[in-house]
Amino acid sequence: MSARASILVSLHGADADIEGFMRDITQQTVFPDCELVVHDFPASHADAGRVRQAVRGYESEFSKIFYMAPGDDPGLFETWNRQIAQSQSDYIVMACIDDRRAPVYLERHLDELDRDPSIDMVCAVMLATRQPNETWVSNSAFRTYCRGFNWGERSVSSIGSPTDFVGADLFCYDKASQIIDSANLPHCMPVWRRSLHRRNGYFDEPQYGPLADWEFWLRCSSSGLRFRRLNEILGLYFENPSSYNRRIPTRDKMELIIQRYGNASPR
Repeated sequence: MSARASILVSLHGADADIEGFMRDITQQTVFPDCELVVHDFPASHADAGRVRQAVRGYESEFSKIFYMAPGDDPGLFETWNRQIAQSQSDYIVMACIDDRRAPVYLERHLDELDRDPSIDMVCAVMLATRQPNETWVSNSAFRTYCRGFNWGERSVSSIGSPTDFVGADLFCYDKASQIIDSANLPHCMPVWRRSLHRRNGYFDEPQYGPLADWEFWLRCSSSGLRFRRLNEILGLYFENPSSYNRRIPTRDKMELIIQRYGNASPR
């Protein structure tokens, strides 16, 4: 039986997060119907054996955990590209090891994609914390992401919908409707159709670095694809000061993306 969705996880410096991540992801209500595609980079861990064992501990219970330890580390998005090519399902799930999810997070996203074939990617509202390794049940969340559009200032998108949005909604605008920043609404927990990559290619990390996901969604939207935001809090995002997008300057990449896709202006 094929998997309902492919959950992609890259293990890099995972010592502090792997046990909490595995507990969290395997508690998803539909996890037994999904595959977990794990690419591990042992040289990045303080105790590679313990990280590997944290994954192996679940392999006897769940048959669709696929573990690989590639010799090279091509970067986060290129790792995801390789995992997408390896995956065996119709839906792709982005899973970062330091984030946590409501048990129904994946079920809600997949049901929405099953229900409406006109939508190609689904995301949801998320809480944010600055404390590592908190849980969905017990956390010190201090803010909310993806509550609305234009960094939460608008309750409807550029196409007049409280849920559906397009490329114009992936920018933040000032009061004069000038683009001032990214509004990568899918953020870190989207679920999307694998077919997007057949039609629009893969993440372009060499050119766009940590913003490769934002550029990919804009590229998809420019070909006419549409997205949906579930108005339900389903994730807990860890604002990691050492995350990929915070430790590497991105302003030049942002300006390049705005120059290329900025004609997706508000309507």
